[in-house]
Amino acid sequence: LMAQKVEEFDPDLIAVSIFSQEFHLGMTLLEVARSVKPEVATCVGGVHCIADPESVAKNKHVDFVCYGEGEEAFRTILDQVEAGHIDPAFVPANCYIENGEVKKTPIGEYAVLDDLPYLDNDIFDDRQMIRVFDGEVYRSIDVCITRGCFERCVYCLFAKQTSEQGGALRKYSITRFIDELEYTVKRHNIEFIRFQDSTFLNLSNAFLREFSEEYIKRVNLPFVIDTTPQQVNEEKCGYLKAMGCRSMSIGIETGNEKNRNEYLNKRAKDKHILNAFNCGNGAGIRTVSFILLGFPFETHENIFETVRLIRKAQVSSPAVGF
Repeated sequence: LMAQKVEEFDPDLIAVSIFSQEFHLGMTLLEVARSVKPEVATCVGGVHCIADPESVAKNKHVDFVCYGEGEEAFRTILDQVEAGHIDPAFVPANCYIENGEVKKTPIGEYAVLDDLPYLDNDIFDDRQMIRVFDGEVYRSIDVCITRGCFERCVYCLFAKQTSEQGGALRKYSITRFIDELEYTVKRHNIEFIRFQDSTFLNLSNAFLREFSEEYIKRVNLPFVIDTTPQQVNEEKCGYLKAMGCRSMSIGIETGNEKNRNEYLNKRAKDKHILNAFNCGNGAGIRTVSFILLGFPFETHENIFETVRLIRKAQVSSPAVGF
């Protein structure tokens, strides 16, 4: 099928976005594409490329590896392809091979979110929007009002995305974000929103208050969020409840505070975690805990510290990763 698509479309550039579990599939697809059109330019991005760009760049069927934000990098690649002159050294946030050596260009400037075009959800199969939440089926999409995170947890990838400008936390303006969301909801008959922000409640009390007013007025759909314990308070949970928040997922990772702070570099104390779940539960929002089990240094007792903490926090739905 891939070979057939390449023959029919005759692309100048093939771009692939991959998670780690899709790495070998992605490389296989590029190999098939190159067997049909050896001269086609190729670009790979996505989470795996942020985690390990060097291994992706070593594949002979890969020309560009985007290990940061993709907007400026991809625009530059398209310009080069159109001009017929490929030079990876001038593409920002790019990892590539030159004379057998792995090289990386600087990440460059972050995208100004308000200046970006609306996301083009028309390119996806419509079935991607049919999703289940709490036993009901909705037409749903993924959105982000922020990019970045104030934390630098060792198991996460935001630390690898810090540019020469320093911290990476940014947000859309309220009007710009609501304009796009309102447009997308109407165009695709959306019934449910999944905010994919790494920590949605990085938004200040004042910003969230103003945002909630516009959201209720112009969108007013149920939604779910992810956040981190330090950013949760009663005022924010009140706004979330008024907006129609159905579920709030909060990162705990482990019930052992020392392991959490020192080994994982997640600066959330037990008191922050208990307060966050108390606020969410008190507002009538379903609470989900993100738990990680199986660290090399984790003991049997550490695991049961986690069990006891989520019991004490009265978590509605523990989510466990290994």
